Amino acid sequence: MEAFLADFANLINANTQLQMRTAPSGGGFGLFATRKIGVGETIVTIPEDVLITSSTALHSPISNIIRAGVDRGDDAISLFLMAIRSKAVASSFASYVAVLPAELDTLVCWSLAELELLDDRELADKAMRLREEQTKRFSNILARLEKANIGIPSLLPSKGFFKCRYFCLH
Repeated sequence: MEAFLADFANLINANTQLQMRTAPSGGGFGLFATRKIGVGETIVTIPEDVLITSSTALHSPISNIIRAGVDRGDDAISLFLMAIRSKAVASSFASYVAVLPAELDTLVCWSLAELELLDDRELADKAMRLREEQTKRFSNILARLEKANIGIPSLLPSKGFFKCRYFCLH
């Protein structure tokens, strides 16, 4: 994976149609087109085996935790990302995960007091509903792991779950 990432960075740097840089919002690194891309036009191809997918998570060293705890692919990816981030599992994706933002400034991570300060009640209510949904999903994962007699791993802090869910959903 390390060799692929170095080769990929060289490919991108040699490709005048793409630029790898920090996102303007400070949300990490990304690829940005340097010109308009036509419908159906391919300017770069990324091999499937270097993508983080639910299949990747289900074939990882923590697959027993994932299979027992989740029933959705995006949750599997979240647990896999948390395991890598917490260094609970060695992975060829570690260098990629290391460049993901450590903190997120997204409404779902705001405290209730902060959400109350928003002028847009509809937006604040939506953020609270999303947080409640994620909290419920996280609680369900913990309950499934407990039912399967799998000890609650340290890679499952609720705050970390919110962060990784964000990566999977946006």
